[in-house]
Amino acid sequence: GRGMTALVVLGIIFGFFVSGSPATQRSRTLDQTRADNLSTVADCVKQYAQSLGALPNSLDDLRQSSQYSYCIAQANDPATGLAYDYRVVTPSRVEGAGRVGEFELCAAFDLASDQTANINIYGEGTLWYEHGAGKSCDTVTAQLLVPNYPAQTPTSIVK
Repeated sequence: GRGMTALVVLGIIFGFFVSGSPATQRSRTLDQTRADNLSTVADCVKQYAQSLGALPNSLDDLRQSSQYSYCIAQANDPATGLAYDYRVVTPSRVEGAGRVGEFELCAAFDLASDQTANINIYGEGTLWYEHGAGKSCDTVTAQLLVPNYPAQTPTSIVK
């Protein structure tokens, strides 16, 4: 009986050593959620910029637009409920034949990222998936495309 008890205790200790404590696992999960949220919000900001030709002044601009209001669900930290930091770095500049803008999104991460798990679930880049513990920011470039509506041509009525 004592040998079995010792084996169970050793198994539990080894489990904590390999995977970390429950608090560490919770922090890893929250950090993964933060990175996923920032990736989603960045995609929303880029879509906003492409369709409206300008970066939003704040994340509240997404909330006020019915087309992008769904993005706001991911705009807050899962642990604190506070909004992620967003700021426009470069409102507009010419790049090639078009215009681009740059924005920054920041979050406070609990742990430094695991270098083997630095890719998001969609297999895209490492923005926000490589970070230290504490506040981490990444800058994103977005195309600023003004919608190109077809020219209005008068239609004639055939009688």
